[in-house]
Amino acid sequence: MVGPAIFEAAKEVIKFVVGAAVVTFVSVLGGTRVLPKETVMIKEKAKTKKPDFEGQTVIYRKGACTNHNLTPRPKDTDGLTFIPEKPIDGKYTMTTVELVNSTMILTAFNDKPGHYAIKPTIGIESEEIAKWQFTRETANENPHFYTIALKSVLWDSNGNYCGIGGK
Repeated sequence: MVGPAIFEAAKEVIKFVVGAAVVTFVSVLGGTRVLPKETVMIKEKAKTKKPDFEGQTVIYRKGACTNHNLTPRPKDTDGLTFIPEKPIDGKYTMTTVELVNSTMILTAFNDKPGHYAIKPTIGIESEEIAKWQFTRETANENPHFYTIALKSVLWDSNGNYCGIGGK
């Protein structure tokens, strides 16, 4: 079930399949953004296997590929934390800075040594992060749009795709 928090971030997400081409439209705050064809192709291929991250900036988040883990905690006022080193043990998720940025509604950047932050690119940053944080406790049942977008470019520690249609 989709909650009202999603509609604050995006009015609608429409996916059209035309022959073999996939074009994804995201209508955000009255404007339409089209994901580059290369990005869509990477995401479609990702559903079958983990892509080759060679030449990209790989980042990791400790913990499982759950909506709860992929929604910022109340103390995470700077966004969702990722790290540049693969965790030694335990579950983790992985993606690249380039794939996160390709969502066009989230941005990943190195904000301090050993730390990457993922934040919304739309609206007033602090307000958007607060809206996203507010959904953490119910994220597994009713995920925020940002969590869904982030999962669309994530894989778990076993290489399984985390997004819709994944494991």
